[in-house]
Amino acid sequence: MERHRNKHKMGIFGRRRSRGSTPKTSPQTSYRQLDAAPPKGSPQAPTIQGADAAPPPKGSPITQVTPGAACRICLSDEGELITPCACRGDSAHVHVACLARWARSVEPRVDAWRRCGVCLTTYSGAGAVALAEEFLGRSLMKESRYVPAARHALGAALLNCGDARAAATLERALREKRSYGEDGAAVAAVLNDLGIASGEEERFREALEIYASRSMLESKDAACARLNLGNALCRRGRYREAKHEYERALSVLTQMHPGNDADVAKALGNLGVVADYDSRLDEAVAYHKRALAMQRAVFGRDAISSDVANSHDNLGVALGHRGEYVEAERHLEACVEMRRTLPSQERMVVRALAKLNEVRARRARACPQAPQRAPAASRVAETPGVVLPYIPTF
Repeated sequence: MERHRNKHKMGIFGRRRSRGSTPKTSPQTSYRQLDAAPPKGSPQAPTIQGADAAPPPKGSPITQVTPGAACRICLSDEGELITPCACRGDSAHVHVACLARWARSVEPRVDAWRRCGVCLTTYSGAGAVALAEEFLGRSLMKESRYVPAARHALGAALLNCGDARAAATLERALREKRSYGEDGAAVAAVLNDLGIASGEEERFREALEIYASRSMLESKDAACARLNLGNALCRRGRYREAKHEYERALSVLTQMHPGNDADVAKALGNLGVVADYDSRLDEAVAYHKRALAMQRAVFGRDAISSDVANSHDNLGVALGHRGEYVEAERHLEACVEMRRTLPSQERMVVRALAKLNEVRARRARACPQAPQRAPAASRVAETPGVVLPYIPTF
């Protein structure tokens, strides 16, 4: 009995974490990634960093488990393990069932259903969907006042996985929150996610109106809503307006985080994309280099994440537009190799390969005497990518 008690006592908070554990600044995605339409006459589209913030990938079942890896709660190495948050090292792996048992054990506190108690990042991936579904089911049976928050958690988790049910789930969550008389930041958070799901810029404007009415325009949530609004504008070719929103978001984020920060890096990257579309190539390259350097400072120089891959992608495209093909190839090759090691990146690998081959073709036309390399071949199928939205606190 004593041994059994000690085993669970050493679980989620009692275990010593290795050097590879969660960084101080979590590489959590803040807003959605999208591919804006390329400028006229150019076959290459930079990648706008809204989200795909994604960090070291989270939420996908581990197919090649690190030898000796075990669930951080029950300490068993049996069954399917996932990495649903930003924890690393000994705390990286966990069973979905163990997370659900942990969340039930701390009720009526409900944040454990959607956020890691160690690294404090929001869960993502299939594990997040399973937890949100159980949270909603328990709320419908026991605590109706938690139903809007639980349905928002489910909608956000579905959105994170690119599930088509996300928009309808978030619409219902919005109606439920308003039926309970909510009209503050919690409603703005749903509007932000709903804007990501639907692509409607008015959702982000509604969210910003709420933040303004609550004197919260200088908050991180409002800054991320501005970044999402900028993405929606960029998709419609309204680059000047998008730049304005990105700059306002960057101003807020840099005041909050005067040093290196992952969200600041995303804002810099998006400004670089707009500069590229506007043919301000020197400015675009400078923005992307700053974003990449900042991400390396936050995550580590050798970190493999979607954020860093996006910056290599964008920098490679900008350098290619500027005619620096060798350097452009280097960054696009780094992007491809990085994405190949991340789960749920098949579609992004295909896109990065297309950009890499285009740069090589341009180099061949510009320097016909230079040694030519064979086109990069895709080893993956064309499948939907993953959306990683920013999910504010309920």
